[in-house]
Amino acid sequence: MCLGLAAAGNSRYTPYVILGLFGLYLYALSIRRRDLRVSLVLALVVFAVLGARPLNPRDARDNEHFNSGKRAWRECYLARHDIYECNVLTNFQIYPRPEEAHLQGKLDFLERNHLNLYDNSQ
Repeated sequence: MCLGLAAAGNSRYTPYVILGLFGLYLYALSIRRRDLRVSLVLALVVFAVLGARPLNPRDARDNEHFNSGKRAWRECYLARHDIYECNVLTNFQIYPRPEEAHLQGKLDFLERNHLNLYDNSQ
C-alpha cells in the first residue's frame, strides 16, 4: 500500500487476497460465540464491499498509465529485443534494475519456451 493503489492492486496479488478473505470468512463461521461470529462476518463483508467499489479518477488514470506503458514496452521489446532502448523509447521501465534481476536471461527463457509475452494466444 505504500506504493499506492495501482501497485497494491496488482493482479498477481489478487488471488491471495481473495483466498485470505475466504479463509477469514471460514474461520469466522467456525467461531462458537454468535456475537463475535456475526461481527467478524459483517466486518469481512464491509471490507469486501469497499474493495469492490470503483476506483477514484486519479487511481484509474494511474492504472491506465501503467497498463498502456506495459503494452508499449512489450511491443517495443518484441520488435527490438533491447531492454534499455525500450525503457527510453516508451518512457516506461518494466523493472527498475534489470541487470540485478537478470531480466534479459528471464526474457530469453520466455522467448525460448514461447511463454508470457511470447505466447501467441494472447
